[in-house]
Amino acid sequence: MDKDEIFLISDDCFYDKIAEVVGDSSGVYKIRCLDKNSNYKSIYRLLGEDKSGVIYIGSSKLLKHRCSEAKKACSAAYGEQGYTSLSPHQCGPKFNSERIKGRFHINEFA
Repeated sequence: MDKDEIFLISDDCFYDKIAEVVGDSSGVYKIRCLDKNSNYKSIYRLLGEDKSGVIYIGSSKLLKHRCSEAKKACSAAYGEQGYTSLSPHQCGPKFNSERIKGRFHINEFA
């Protein structure tokens, strides 16, 4: 996989695209925030501006499933009947908080 390959969480084919590229492999993934031109969106942190757009870093033994769980957890529909998980991703409660939703939208996550 190209280290700069981007998969938009809002893409309906997100899981299929991830599965095609990573197969059953393990590894590290980053959730980044993009602007409307698909450039990394700056994140302002305690020690200053972070221009990499990284809002979450995780690892998994089965990347395609973990990335799918992240997509579900970040969705506004998460928790509704039929749209839950046995192993919910921890970024969901963070990104569904009112404080974060006011600054970032799921359509910006890649």
